[in-house]
Parts: sequence; C-alpha cells; structure tokens
Amino acid sequence: ADEYDIQIALHSDTLNEAGFLEDTIQAINGRVIHIFHTEGAGGGHAPDLLKMASLPNILPSSTNPTKPFTVNTIDEHLDMVMVGHH
Repeated sequence: ADEYDIQIALHSDTLNEAGFLEDTIQAINGRVIHIFHTEGAGGGHAPDLLKMASLPNILPSSTNPTKPFTVNTIDEHLDMVMVGHH
C-alpha cells in the first residue's frame, strides 16, 4: 500500500488468532487506515477494538459497508442496508 499509495481497509481478527490489538496497532505503524466494526460487534479484536477509535490515524466504521464506485456497489447495497438496519 505504501509503495503504490493505495488505501487499506482492515477487518481485524475477532478471535485474536493472528495477534492481539497491540499487535495490530504495531503493524499499522502510524499509517492512516480504515477499520471495520470499531464498536466491537460483528468482528474485530474483541473486546477492546474500540480503543482504535482513539488513535489519530484510524478512520473507524461500525458496519462493513459496500465499497463505493465499484461494479458491485448497486447489487450489494440493498443487502448491506437490510443487514445493517434490520
């Protein structure tokens, strides 16, 4: 991502099998990153992912939204809305 100047969207490990919150923060190394399920429901480092929202380089979200401006945006949007706002 650094080499090609592209964004990273991270859905971290709920069961902490690949590392804990501190390991993820260390791997991000101050880079700006978008993380999903920051509130801790539905994924991410349970139970302490909310701590990520306090970091200045983190763009948090609470759902796993459809990626905008892609070929599947329209097809996936209704499903995402129905699941996220049932």
